[in-house]
Amino acid sequence: SNWTTTNEFGTFFNAFDYAGDANFVASLLTPTAVGSSWSAAGSGTWSAPGNWLGGVPNAAGAAATFGGATSAAATVTVDANVTAGSITFDHDHAYTVAGANTLTLDATSGTAVINVASGSHAIGALLVLADPTTITVTPAGSTLTLSALAASPVNVTKEGAGTVLVNSVRS
Repeated sequence: SNWTTTNEFGTFFNAFDYAGDANFVASLLTPTAVGSSWSAAGSGTWSAPGNWLGGVPNAAGAAATFGGATSAAATVTVDANVTAGSITFDHDHAYTVAGANTLTLDATSGTAVINVASGSHAIGALLVLADPTTITVTPAGSTLTLSALAASPVNVTKEGAGTVLVNSVRS
């Protein structure tokens, strides 16, 4: 039989093949999404290991998820230049990713991703797109504000019923 399970660490797929009593094989595949989840109860700095479950996401292809850890709006300060392949916002309380340093979206292959599953959020830190990027804002009532998007020759695709606001493209 086959089944999947999803938690804050990603989605897991398990396959079991049964060919009689003497020949039972079970395999557990790696998660389809490996990443880190913001675990601080409020605002904090991106580079602090204690603010993340699964390690600080700072590499091409790294996945950063901002979910239900906070009980109010929170600001995540980009206190050093950081890189991630995907960012997911999934909380009704607003997250703002801000700071004087650069946040670079760089997938190890394919497109980089910003995903808003719930709530309205903002990225105010300088956002550099190193790869084609898909921005999905799923709920119709949600907004993602990008207030410091760097000029880039890559394609940006917007999906979902929500809104993306780009306040300033920096060259």
